[in-house]
Amino acid sequence: DINVNLFMNMIDNVNSIIIGGNIAISFMKCLFDMNIGNTKCNINDYNYIPDIVDKAKRNKVNMYLPLDFVCEDQHTGQLVTYPDKPGIPNGYIGIDIGPDTIEYYNAIISDANVIIWNGVFGTSANKFNGTRFIMNSVADMNSIKVLVGDDISEQCRNLKLQDRISHISVGQSGIKLLEGDSLQN
Repeated sequence: DINVNLFMNMIDNVNSIIIGGNIAISFMKCLFDMNIGNTKCNINDYNYIPDIVDKAKRNKVNMYLPLDFVCEDQHTGQLVTYPDKPGIPNGYIGIDIGPDTIEYYNAIISDANVIIWNGVFGTSANKFNGTRFIMNSVADMNSIKVLVGDDISEQCRNLKLQDRISHISVGQSGIKLLEGDSLQN
């Protein structure tokens, strides 16, 4: 599900937002009526996406969406890469960002002075390849790198890159800060 408060607060505080994972599929379904195959998305999220995009436009915040997806065939389990047009075919589930998106997102972040990262790009079915490739690039960067949330922190530890990240926040306190809340009770 889309964390609307996090998006709305971050739009006030960043230059760019890179969107991946299942949330990207929800955005692309809502904005472009992209076919999502058998991928499960929360239809209620579609109510918030136009407001998020409108606020980003007003604030001149760039929002980036995937160019391609790694998809899993529901019947055979085979993994294949599909470009976002015509979308994810019926009988397939979008499980990760594809190789073109990895290259695209790495180019976007290459100039960043500060990276705040919440959430993973894919699932264990694709060995979190999108997250892994981008995390390796982020770890090599000479910038401030902050990971927020349990899933992305776990992947960083699995990749043994935690010593190359500026700050890692697990649990809900970091999420609350990104939503604009204070840490006071």
